[in-house]
Amino acid sequence: MKLIACFLPLYLVSTVLYSDEHCLICKKNLASNDKKVLLCQHTFHESCYDVLAEHGHVDCPKCSGFIDEPYNGALHLIHSCSTNSLIQSLTASVQQTNSELELVRNELRQEKTQLDNLTIGLCSMFIFGVVVLYCVRR
Repeated sequence: MKLIACFLPLYLVSTVLYSDEHCLICKKNLASNDKKVLLCQHTFHESCYDVLAEHGHVDCPKCSGFIDEPYNGALHLIHSCSTNSLIQSLTASVQQTNSELELVRNELRQEKTQLDNLTIGLCSMFIFGVVVLYCVRR
C-alpha cells in the first residue's frame, strides 16, 4: 500500500483556501508544518493521512471524493486495473451461471415432457379402463 500512498496528490501547505483548524481524522489541532491538503481543500495531519493511505484509503475522509486527476495516472491505473479485473471476473461468473442455468432449463424441459407423456398415458389408461368397465357392466 506504500505504492498507492506515493501517488496521492497531497501537498504540504502553510495556508489553504478553506483552512481547517483541526485534523479531520484525529480531530487534534493542525500545526502549519504538519498539514496535508487534498485537491478538495480538506486538511489533515500528514501522519494521519499516511496511515489511511497505507490501509488503502484513496479518497478524502470528509467528502469521499476519489482522487482521480490526470497527473495522478499511476493511482488511476491501479484503480482501473483492479476494476477491469473485477469486471472480467464478474463477467466470467455471469457467463458460467447462465450456462448452468441453461442446462437446468433443458433438464426441466425434458422432465416436463416425460411427465406430460406419463400423464397422457395414465389418462388414456384411466379412460380405457372406464370404457371397459362400462362395457362389461352393460
